[in-house]
Amino acid sequence: MRLKRMLLLPLAAAIVALVLAASPSGAVKPRANCPPPFEKLTFEEALDLAHDTGVPLSDEELLAIFRVDDKNGDENLCFAELPDTPKRSNAVNIVDNTAR
Repeated sequence: MRLKRMLLLPLAAAIVALVLAASPSGAVKPRANCPPPFEKLTFEEALDLAHDTGVPLSDEELLAIFRVDDKNGDENLCFAELPDTPKRSNAVNIVDNTAR
């Protein structure tokens, strides 16, 4: 009986530790800001900027791209301009505003 208790106690402690580690209350909340050199834009602001710079995609196509990158569903993304090259211009790097 004593051996059984000695074996069960560490097992129970390990299970409790796993449950506590997996609980949402112990999770660190992601930041809602963008790291440098990114700029935080709403979907609407990003659509306006895309049209102003002549991106040849429809609103539906752009929104589909934005939704793939918007991991937390808040319709905010971080944009950073990439340098122009002979093969591409007006390119941007897009990440979610909670990316780490």
